Amino acid sequence: MRRRWLCIVVAMLCCLLLFATSASALCLPLMTYPQPDINSPTNFMEAMIDSLVYLRIATTSVKGDASNVEVLIGLAARKEAYKCGSDLLSRFTSSTNPFVAQLSKTGSEIYTTLVQLTERSELLIKNFANNPKKPGDFLSALAKNRHDRDETELLLVSHSAQSSYAVVQFGPGGEGTGTLNITASQRASLMKSVVEKLGPGVRQPPVDKDGTVDVCDGAGHMICSFLAKKEWRSKPG
Repeated sequence: MRRRWLCIVVAMLCCLLLFATSASALCLPLMTYPQPDINSPTNFMEAMIDSLVYLRIATTSVKGDASNVEVLIGLAARKEAYKCGSDLLSRFTSSTNPFVAQLSKTGSEIYTTLVQLTERSELLIKNFANNPKKPGDFLSALAKNRHDRDETELLLVSHSAQSSYAVVQFGPGGEGTGTLNITASQRASLMKSVVEKLGPGVRQPPVDKDGTVDVCDGAGHMICSFLAKKEWRSKPG
């Protein structure tokens, strides 16, 4: 039995090493792409949309009927995707736009919390595999961790709604002006980007399927619906 588990661990480590290459490739565009203009609201919104692409990858990395080894490999993929999302937003924390700086800090922290929750799941599974006692306690702890992850991912829906205000032109006293700080062309480009990258599901309010809502569709819809509001006037240009 011990030898069998050792073989499984070795096989899992080999798979993880193979995955590490693809996970690095996943973030490679982020590492090689030139540092964006962190004071540009358009660049920030593009980063927000791209972070949701990594959220989509994270939410689909673990299959329900997977073995323990496959789950651990999937969790490693999920963790890397969350890290990519955090890295993307953290680049804007030094923006001269205080609204963007705060939003990027908050968003990056949400993704970091998701990384930590994923690491907790990995630890629970590894500890139970090494000492498979009290399965009830294990399943209970795993369920709580799943609940915490779901609740944390939902924060990204409301965060996406708040992030959309990065493209609003505020007055000197912080009052709304009814005008965006981006042109009609930039606005159209952002709308095209969110649909192409997250899928057509963002055009409509997310549908509740079996008591769950796709957080990526929900977050993307917040951005898409905001940009589509006709009452917001685009900046001339």
